[in-house]
Amino acid sequence: MSVDQVHERAQSVYDDFSEMGGDKAMVCLGSVKSNPTVELVLANAFGCDAFVTQDNVAKASDRSCPFFLRYRDHDPHPPACSAGMQLSKSEKAAEAGLYYETADGTWAFAGGATPGRDAALVFYVFRESLGRLEMVLSGFSGRATRLLARTLAHRAEDFWPPIFHENYLQVGAYLVQYEAAEGGDDSLDILSTDTMANATVIALPTEAIVKRLGKGSHPG
Repeated sequence: MSVDQVHERAQSVYDDFSEMGGDKAMVCLGSVKSNPTVELVLANAFGCDAFVTQDNVAKASDRSCPFFLRYRDHDPHPPACSAGMQLSKSEKAAEAGLYYETADGTWAFAGGATPGRDAALVFYVFRESLGRLEMVLSGFSGRATRLLARTLAHRAEDFWPPIFHENYLQVGAYLVQYEAAEGGDDSLDILSTDTMANATVIALPTEAIVKRLGKGSHPG
């Protein structure tokens, strides 16, 4: 399947969801590398173009998304508003993994390719008046996505209340850092399904969300 066909398929799925009547929810699993519909949810939330890189913005604070997936060098590198190879023209992202904007506007590394340290994203937009929920559950690796499922099963309350709530719009954005459990396998092997990891939930600062909303406050 060509890149254009992949994008068309993702857009078709998203449009079908948008056109459904009544209360509805879309939950996207995986990262933009494996699930292009994730990109559409994020682009719609933050009012920017999907499948267009923002690696060349003047500074990282100009990015439309307050979080960023830096691809591994050997990964596929699909153009995306939420992912790429560098934070901006002048700010490199040396390590592959997930980054996020802090309250003072600087960007921090949550984890990813570092041995023994992985990371995942939980993001949701709930438009209460429309009965419309869009959610992204995305690990940097497949391993992190599976660890996130376990975290949600036991610690769902850590992702509520939303970090932004105004005019029937609720937005939650959290990164989860995974460190290999003491005495366990510190590699966080992607093929392992039973290794435990210590999870630290980081709520993105409200400031990072608020300044990026507006254009994305209504479904498109």
